[in-house]
Amino acid sequence: MTVQNMWPLAFCVLIPIIILLYILKQRAKDQTFSSILLWQEIYKNLEARTPFEKLKHNILMYLQILLLLLLLFALMAPVIKNGGRSTENVILVVDTSASMQYEYEKNVSRLEQSKHLALQQADDMSDGSFVTLVTCASQANVVYQGTDKATLKKRIRQIEETMDAGTLDNAAGLVQSLSKTMENVQVIGYTDSAFDLDEWKKGNEKATWIVESVYSKGDNCSMDYVNYTLQENEIEALCKVSNDGDKDVTQDVSLYAGDRLLTVLEVTIPAGEEKTVYFDKQTLDSDQSCELRAELSESDSLTADNTQSVICNASGEKKVLLLSEGNVFLEKALSLNDSVTVYKSEDVSVLKQDSESYDLYVFDGITLPDDFSLEEIPQNAGVLFFHMNEHDALDDYMKAEEPISDAVLSFQKSDVTEYVEDVAFGVTTANIYELPEWAVPVLQTTEGKTAGYYGRTDGRMAGVIGFDIHDTDLALKTEFPIFMSQLAGELLGDNGQKVEITNFPVAEESNVTAVEDAVVKGSQQEKKMGGRMIRNWILVIVILLLIVEWIVYVSQVNSSKQKQYLVVRSLLVLMILLAMAGISIPKHMKKTETIFLIDVSDSMKGNITQIEDYLKKTIAKMPNRNVAGVVTFGKDMAVDRFLSENTSFSTFTTEPVTTATNIENAVTAASSMFDEGAGKQIVLITDGSENEGNMSIAASLVKGKEIELSAISVEDSIDHNPEVYIDGLNAPKVIHAGDHYNVTVSVQSNVETDAVLSLYSGRVAKGQQDIHVTKGQNQFVFDDVGEEGTIAQYKAVIEPAKDTISVNNTYVTYAQIVARPRLLLVEGTSGEASEFEKLLRAANVDYDTVTPAGVPNSLSDLNQYKAVITLNVYYDDLAPGFARLLPSYIKDYAGGYICIGGENSYALGNYKGTELEEVLPVNMDLQGEKELPKMAMAMVIDQSGSMSSPSTENSQVTGLDLAKQAAISGVSQLRSTDEVGVLAFDDSYHWMVPMQNADDMDQIEEGIASIGYGGGTSIYPALEEAYKEISKSDAKIKHIILLTDGQDEYRQYDSLLKQIKDADITVSTVAVGEESDQTMLSNIADICGGRFYYTDVNNSIPRIFAQEVYLSTNTYLINQEFYPDIVSDSDILSGAMDEGCPALLGYIASTPKNAANVILESDQGDPILTTWQYGLGRTVAWNSDGDNVWTANYANWDNYPTLWSNIIQYVIADTELGDDAFEIHKDGNTVTLSYTTKEYDKDTAVSAVVSDENGSAKDISFEAVKPGTYEAALDAGDVGIYSINLRKNQGNDIVKTYNTAYANQYSLEYQFSGDTAALDTFVSQAAGKMISMDDSVWNRQNNTVRASVPLTVPLLIFSIFFFLFDIIARRWAIDMLGFVKKGLKRINNKKRFQWKRPFKEKEKKNKHIKERKTREKVQNEREARWKYRTEQVKMDIRTRKAVKKSKILRKPERNTEPGRRKWT
Repeated sequence: MTVQNMWPLAFCVLIPIIILLYILKQRAKDQTFSSILLWQEIYKNLEARTPFEKLKHNILMYLQILLLLLLLFALMAPVIKNGGRSTENVILVVDTSASMQYEYEKNVSRLEQSKHLALQQADDMSDGSFVTLVTCASQANVVYQGTDKATLKKRIRQIEETMDAGTLDNAAGLVQSLSKTMENVQVIGYTDSAFDLDEWKKGNEKATWIVESVYSKGDNCSMDYVNYTLQENEIEALCKVSNDGDKDVTQDVSLYAGDRLLTVLEVTIPAGEEKTVYFDKQTLDSDQSCELRAELSESDSLTADNTQSVICNASGEKKVLLLSEGNVFLEKALSLNDSVTVYKSEDVSVLKQDSESYDLYVFDGITLPDDFSLEEIPQNAGVLFFHMNEHDALDDYMKAEEPISDAVLSFQKSDVTEYVEDVAFGVTTANIYELPEWAVPVLQTTEGKTAGYYGRTDGRMAGVIGFDIHDTDLALKTEFPIFMSQLAGELLGDNGQKVEITNFPVAEESNVTAVEDAVVKGSQQEKKMGGRMIRNWILVIVILLLIVEWIVYVSQVNSSKQKQYLVVRSLLVLMILLAMAGISIPKHMKKTETIFLIDVSDSMKGNITQIEDYLKKTIAKMPNRNVAGVVTFGKDMAVDRFLSENTSFSTFTTEPVTTATNIENAVTAASSMFDEGAGKQIVLITDGSENEGNMSIAASLVKGKEIELSAISVEDSIDHNPEVYIDGLNAPKVIHAGDHYNVTVSVQSNVETDAVLSLYSGRVAKGQQDIHVTKGQNQFVFDDVGEEGTIAQYKAVIEPAKDTISVNNTYVTYAQIVARPRLLLVEGTSGEASEFEKLLRAANVDYDTVTPAGVPNSLSDLNQYKAVITLNVYYDDLAPGFARLLPSYIKDYAGGYICIGGENSYALGNYKGTELEEVLPVNMDLQGEKELPKMAMAMVIDQSGSMSSPSTENSQVTGLDLAKQAAISGVSQLRSTDEVGVLAFDDSYHWMVPMQNADDMDQIEEGIASIGYGGGTSIYPALEEAYKEISKSDAKIKHIILLTDGQDEYRQYDSLLKQIKDADITVSTVAVGEESDQTMLSNIADICGGRFYYTDVNNSIPRIFAQEVYLSTNTYLINQEFYPDIVSDSDILSGAMDEGCPALLGYIASTPKNAANVILESDQGDPILTTWQYGLGRTVAWNSDGDNVWTANYANWDNYPTLWSNIIQYVIADTELGDDAFEIHKDGNTVTLSYTTKEYDKDTAVSAVVSDENGSAKDISFEAVKPGTYEAALDAGDVGIYSINLRKNQGNDIVKTYNTAYANQYSLEYQFSGDTAALDTFVSQAAGKMISMDDSVWNRQNNTVRASVPLTVPLLIFSIFFFLFDIIARRWAIDMLGFVKKGLKRINNKKRFQWKRPFKEKEKKNKHIKERKTREKVQNEREARWKYRTEQVKMDIRTRKAVKKSKILRKPERNTEPGRRKWT
């Protein structure tokens, strides 16, 4: 045990005073009592014959001395130590992440428990301990520093939880910097989540590190996420619920749209499992965006994760009115969003004339009339002003300054430039504006002047751009449409509504990894640090002893003044209780706190000495009632000097990470270090080269906390020293093995020098050049050849003769090298693809050409090809099994497929209902407006004996067999609503299938199969019968197919054919073999508008019947000239159709599928070029031909090879991921891997193996962040290439893998900056000022601060003297009430004397009379008292003699009244 104060020992002089009070004889007081009382006291007093004997037996005195000693001991602030010295410095780190809302015990959260423990720690600390209080969630902040316990405890009580994810790992850097220079320091962390304590210990190995775990396990169900799909106003939503508890839970899951309850579902979630909940489709009432919210009904250990929300974006069309004299660039950029429709006008008066309202009004350099007012525009609509002149109606939106000419503008960090590259562009003239308070800058000059901004003012979203888009080259850059799309989306908003949500970070915080209590002893403390102050326990004992002392007093002394003394005792106890409570009183004082925020990143290295000298001089001049602190920062921040009145500074002692500059983080952390009510000032010294974070975000914090910001801009030391660095290394993203390609190295320099430039691929040197570098940008080229099956990893290294920093002399990149693609070309007939082969050779594509009979019949053989191309191939000609393999080849193995048309393809190629139709992006049937009307078809088939001739291809098959097969094939192409009849004839005819609907295929096929061989051939009666029966049908299309191998002697067909033609019935004829009457049959087909076919007895007969079903409609085979229309943008057209294309001469009609992407279409709206994704692979439908019949005009078109090269590249592109997507984002030193898939369920898991260049591998698990989206974050590591092997698992099965990489470059800290525009903007937004090192920072008026003065010590001192007064009052029987009354009486008499002056004489006379009577009375009393005492003495002598004789000895009793004895 130790004590903190020794000076209270001086009060020990009060102890003799208490003893003296008991030694001195008390003042006697006359009292009349019965003589019998004397005998009760006589024996007590006989023994107490001396003063010391009286003292020996007085317990009250002992208690009072003990009480005084205890009060003195409490005043000395005793501490029970665990051993070792007192802790001089304490750092308390409190976890405020979202998981700290978890219930620790009933009605107490983990955070509340942490605060309770921290308050206990504060009570136990020495009064002089210097305490730093830090809160930590996603980042760490210092919220208090000092020795004032009252303020410390107040700040602890003010700590609140956040909705941020994080662990105490995020405080490692700050804790290291705080503890680094401290001696005798103890760091205590309060958290529920595991973290790396070893990282904390790096700051000070001598410190003692303590972890107080507040982890608790309870029953908890979490709402992991909610998401939706929206079609028109119908919403289909799902959510995921997890049960982290140990027992099954049944909950109601409610779905809300805003405040409206949509539906409620009851679900049961087994213990330790999760469940996806699917809601039925619901209808939304509004086309505005709203909050879609899913909630669990039951409360549990963590209620904060029972709700998840997502913004439900309105599906309604957005309308934009563009008021412009003509701006194609702007119009196209605004039209990028499919839900946006752009309306144009050149006349502003349309605003008054048009009753239609729009969601966004864009004014593009148009002249406004004098009477124009924005009241003509709906209040909830957005406005965008492009290069507008000043107008009274626009004063609230723009205040123009002097315009500039021939300037360079650049994008600034903001929500609308999130995906815009950091590029600069030139502008001929531009308006410069004063940035309004409500606005966010998006475009600035190199001097920091604003040329474009946006924001919300008066409930309206508004944007201002100060230049004509035609005066810049911005429209030619890819950033323009991206920027305009984001800006328009922000300005369109949601009809003036801004829906904001904050979701609990379930993945990171709902079920954290528990942390254990830990104590790590520092090397400086061999014993545990810290102790427990026991002052309050002593004071509790004091109060108890005061009660005991009072009881003893009352039992011994019977005083009429006990009530007065009880009041005194109560006041004494009250003062001690107040001292125990640690009350304080406010005290007002003038105070200003200044934090010097110093950028010590690597780009500032050359300025450190100058800044240290500046701080020495400036802090030395610090006025009274000012305190100053120093915080250094780079990538993170460190406290170099706490806020102190000390006016000395020597040098920087902390070392934050210097590889980057994060001004936002530094300003945010420094803003939390100020005392409440104090004058606050930040002096920021930096070069303004922020390459992590966004300082503009911190501007509102500085302004909101009324912090005065002064910024000193110093020169970038990198830019002002000889410096050469590589800032780019470019290679093709995808390279085919064997390709020759260039690798370009970009070198930036501010000095002219010689250098050696080397290029490495892995550890192999690919080339070395001795180069001469000039000032500015330099480019150097290496060449290489792709090696199959690798990811080419390149590293460029430069060794300049003149240079300062070497970190930026290395740059890396990678390229995906894939095998040279080999295609399988299937031509319909041998030699048919000869023209198309020329295109393949021009595209540098390896290929094999086969006929339909030679296609692979196994999947392994098919997988040798990257893609398959069929050119005018009839389905039935393909080798058995090939078509069956094709869907799996595309869907499961990422194969590509291109179908080229012709008269034997698509519907005419019998693709309907086959695997080819399944994989293609088009359907064979015409649908929608082109859907065919009802059809009636009569098949007239020769069954004469000559039809028994064998097939030329198979002797086992006869002509009649092929005819019957043809009939079945034709019927299969009909719809169930169509009609069909089959008439067989020889010298007579028979209806094998009477005319009927084609809805009973089994019956129809049975009738066709029953056709047998007959006799002769009589064509006319059979054709006439078919005409008569089909004429009875109500079908719009009526068609007869006549097949025969013979001749009919009857020639009078003219009348019948005329009747057929007049009835709009078409007839096609098929002549089989040389013996057939080809002339007559051809004539019949010509007259009746059909087609004539001649064939041998072979397999072409079924094909003819099948094609006739489609050809009879005259809608499938289109033979006419037209120019294709481009209906959607695609990389396939890149470089091919920039200036249009030649006319096509024909195509096969089809219908695009819903998910297909139609790129080219005919003048009739039929698809010509269509693509889509089929599983992992891609397929393309080219409905024209490939043999230069319909494409005759394309044969000599220069861009035709480019078009086909693009089509082939599309289908053979890296489609290992299929519909899935994988993206890599880098923010600072954190790399985020994001994987998106449409196929997922609760068993889906995503992981990756990340390997560095040395082969060190790390397994990464992805977390689901929303439906189908999985993310993982990892540290970027050192400069180099990191290989990624991505894996998608379904349960225990790996269903997909993908290999890629990412290139980690050196920090932008090591590149030239020289641009202080962002710093100037930040200072302006924060209402600060730019100063120089010659300006004083101590001119600020001190604020009046309300400080607290603790009263514990004064109360204890007063209690000691008040206790002494209590003793004296009781020992001397002081009548305090009498004194009070007399005092009041004197006051009253004085007042009465002033009122009774006229009666002065009378009062004087009465006074003399009264005094005379009083003297007489006193004289009489003295005589009586003398006589009484004389008799008493005599009696006393007689009594003593009697006692001695009887030898009786008894102890005398205690006096009942001071100054009187009691005798028995």
